Amino acid sequence: MRHYRSFTKIDNAEALPLLQRARELDPTFASAYAYEGYSHFLNVMLGYTETPGESIAAALAAAKKAAALDDKDPAAYLTLGRVHMMRGEHDTSIAALERSLSLNPSFAPAYFGLGFALALAGQLDEALGALDKTVRLNPRDPLIWAVKALRSLIYCLLRQYEAAAESARQSMREPRAAGYWPYAVLASALGNLGQIEEARTVIDGALRQKPDLSLSYLEKTLPTKQPGDLQPYLDGLRKAGLPE
Repeated sequence: MRHYRSFTKIDNAEALPLLQRARELDPTFASAYAYEGYSHFLNVMLGYTETPGESIAAALAAAKKAAALDDKDPAAYLTLGRVHMMRGEHDTSIAALERSLSLNPSFAPAYFGLGFALALAGQLDEALGALDKTVRLNPRDPLIWAVKALRSLIYCLLRQYEAAAESARQSMREPRAAGYWPYAVLASALGNLGQIEEARTVIDGALRQKPDLSLSYLEKTLPTKQPGDLQPYLDGLRKAGLPE
């Protein structure tokens, strides 16, 4: 269970019952709880659930159980870090992800999670550095599509829109790319570049992946440490025609 793979919606639907069954068979199996929590988290991050509040609560409960069972399981702290990030608890998130990496310095998903948490905390250069480590550790990981999408988001926040568009296109070309994310970051970059017609075409792709995607949903699921830090990303999406 220490091995990470990128989950599609179907993967998640299949994985959750297996993980739940695993911890029912062995209630002391910390990693089963950790990855069950991570699957709940991904359901929210990738827009696969209609009840994100319930999914985040389930993710947090599972991650806490994993850490209580085994405080040396890096997956437990990976999930704790990702969930605390989504709850807007940035310092707690970063501390949990750093704890995960102290337990396994080669754990690429924890570097990715740390990069995401640092980005929402406004530490954009440090976030890019964490993503570089993710790629160096496992350049063939299925997670690479998400690394490129997150890099695009960070470039949007840095107002480097050409670089954001290129990274988003690279993400979309990855065979394991999933959900609305690659479309959304590309649409934002194009909107901010003034390429409105193309941006609107791309946002249609995002809405096919998640028909109820909106600016308010993104603000809720990507809470920044400082109010307004997400604005460049949201502004581009607004220009692309994403509903409020």
